[in-house]
Amino acid sequence: MEKRKKKEDMIGALTGKSQEAFYKALNESYDKAPNLPDANIYEAPVQHYAETYPKGERDSPDPLRNTIKVSPGGHDHDQLVSLLTGERMHLGNQDQAYADLRQKFSETLDPDQEQWMKNRYKRSGDKRDYDKWRNVSGLDSLIRDGLLPNLPSPDRPEDRQRFRDKFYTSDNKAALKKMSDYISQKVEPYE
Repeated sequence: MEKRKKKEDMIGALTGKSQEAFYKALNESYDKAPNLPDANIYEAPVQHYAETYPKGERDSPDPLRNTIKVSPGGHDHDQLVSLLTGERMHLGNQDQAYADLRQKFSETLDPDQEQWMKNRYKRSGDKRDYDKWRNVSGLDSLIRDGLLPNLPSPDRPEDRQRFRDKFYTSDNKAALKKMSDYISQKVEPYE
């Protein structure tokens, strides 16, 4: 299945250098993860680094298509590629094979990791109930952090690496490897 669209169909409210930088990063994101869904990209202020809106979401700037809003500036190329790939992972449930692998990853979380997630939720101040937050945001953040080391973060890279080394179990890492293989099309979907 061909995922590429024409440049002018993928990029929303971007101009000049910004448009070219986003297009280049989006192309690289598609090259690295062709099995993740398409999305339109808009540069707009958001609370964090980016916000993803599945097709049909009421608050989307383009409710007819999957959309990602990215905060302007401050991202180098590798961070932008990781950011766009990570945001496209929010749309992964539109692909049943990815959704199944995501569920298998979820099942590898141990009680300490689940408690860490609950504590993170409490600190976030998110208005959604915990289960909704965990399923929509919390789990995806663990997957993104495990698969995309160049994500923008207020943390120092060495601190993030120490966190990854301590946090992810061998079962987590095995599930993440299957997800990585699938989204990069290195293997067919797992049974």
